[in-house]
Amino acid sequence: MNTSLPQERLIAIISFISLSVIRMLPSITSLNINLNNITSHLHSLEIINNYLNLKIIYPKKNLPNKKIRINSLKFKNVFFNYGVDKKNFTMKDINVELSKSDILGVLGKSGSGKTTFADLTLGLLKPSKGNIYINNNQIVDGSFENFDISYVPQSINLVDDNLKENITLGHDFDNNLMNKVISFSDLEEFHKIKQDKSIGEDGSKISGGQKQRIGIARAFYSKPSLLILDEPTSELDYESENKIMKNLQKQNIDIIILIAHRLNTLNICNKLAIFKEGKILDFGLKDQVINNNKELEKYFNSKT
Repeated sequence: MNTSLPQERLIAIISFISLSVIRMLPSITSLNINLNNITSHLHSLEIINNYLNLKIIYPKKNLPNKKIRINSLKFKNVFFNYGVDKKNFTMKDINVELSKSDILGVLGKSGSGKTTFADLTLGLLKPSKGNIYINNNQIVDGSFENFDISYVPQSINLVDDNLKENITLGHDFDNNLMNKVISFSDLEEFHKIKQDKSIGEDGSKISGGQKQRIGIARAFYSKPSLLILDEPTSELDYESENKIMKNLQKQNIDIIILIAHRLNTLNICNKLAIFKEGKILDFGLKDQVINNNKELEKYFNSKT
């Protein structure tokens, strides 16, 4: 910089540059966030790309006509990272074993790895190390689609159509089954009022609790063997949540994985897994885990 410039002009130039940098900071921060988002989703994009390629390698006619029921699920020394830092794992040495009729409650603070665990179970993510077994068979790329799995995410995707279309969503319509799942999901009153009315794009005309109940009804309707629910009742009142949780136990579902922040939701579970910073601090039968972690006792009643 030319230091022979008058002091006033030099100050003006420096002030202009400083203000310009300050004005650019939000854009730089936004660019950095977007780059991080792109990097973190590259692995998911790779899985989608591989899946599309598998459709060509393994034509649909070679896949089983009927989905395979799941009698056991096992994580053995599973590690996972998103590829940003190969040395630091998001999930570390995960060991879980579930059998038919098990209901696993997954608890932990936000960012502890609960949803990543669900994504690994669904086959949306592939372990960096270790193996996942279903029915004592190691899972490899593409084989998840052979199994009868349903997922209720935190945010339910809905179409601009009526209630029944949002519940069936690609399945054949069965009136008896529809009536059952509407009852099980505590949607009777909603069904009477909005039976044939559109719920709006992505459920814009209904409440968050109604969206969640539709997502649960959709899962019930598909009659899965493995059901994963990620915060499925966070926007429901206690009465509705309690009814749905009791009905969940009555479904012909072989294994259920229930992720929740409201720990009383996990009363129906017979097993618990406590996640912290990508690790499982404790896993086992519910009574055993509660006994090891006394602070949990107030959230669980002894009758379940």
